[in-house]
Amino acid sequence: MHTKGNIIFKEPGKIISEKNGSIILKAGMEPGEKEKYKSTVVFEGNSTQIEMLGSGKVKIYYNPTASQDKKHKYHNPGYYTYFQHIKTQNNHNNLFTYMLVNDIYDLQNIRLFLSCDYALSQDIDATITTAWNGGKGFEPLKNTSKKMPFSGNFDGNDYSIKGLFISHPEEDEIGLFGRNRGREVLHNTIENLTLEDFDIEGNHYVGSLAGSAINSDLINITIINSKIKSVDVAGGLAGTTFQVLAKQIKVLGENLDITAEENKGFVIGGAAEDPTQTL
Repeated sequence: MHTKGNIIFKEPGKIISEKNGSIILKAGMEPGEKEKYKSTVVFEGNSTQIEMLGSGKVKIYYNPTASQDKKHKYHNPGYYTYFQHIKTQNNHNNLFTYMLVNDIYDLQNIRLFLSCDYALSQDIDATITTAWNGGKGFEPLKNTSKKMPFSGNFDGNDYSIKGLFISHPEEDEIGLFGRNRGREVLHNTIENLTLEDFDIEGNHYVGSLAGSAINSDLINITIINSKIKSVDVAGGLAGTTFQVLAKQIKVLGENLDITAEENKGFVIGGAAEDPTQTL
């Protein structure tokens, strides 16, 4: 189900999937007025209103609402509420709840909650980042001081991010997701995304999508006409990787420019033998 407005479940309404079909709910997924950025998925009852009897997945795309005691909407994800109304196999491992990213400011604010799941609601124009942070541009999605990676899932919904600028020549692991790391037994996933006209500079391990990617699935990602610069290791997609599944990757464009003094690759600069070398 894909709507511009809210998706509301009222009792006694209930959806049951008896076999392996998935249920996907997308609220506020079309560009336009910022009012749509409030669209969400609401369960008004107190009982289970979606039940998956087979191995199918439930995916919910929604705009979170900031509560009075929270500084930002991303500090108030809805998955705690959704867990109460949705029953799946494997203890909710088949339930994915994506908070929507509606503009470049939302994209930057992912740094506030690096372990949650996010999705684009539309194409993102990031050209304004050339004027951010005294010329340093966008802050990569990681927490450098606490050594925290982005560990959630990210669905681009086949939209694009265009014109992102990052200039951190003194810092390691630079890219949209500076450091991206899933769990060894359950990889995180970044998928269905186009990155175009990126201008990214860092010290060691630099890529348009990620400086380093560990225990991750990178699926259906396209890189177009980007400029990637590193002192030693640079890749069109990622600087360095360890235990990564990469498929349906395209790196395109006559203006693609990858610069590194030691190792550079069209897709990946170099594969890490040990993930600790990028931490």
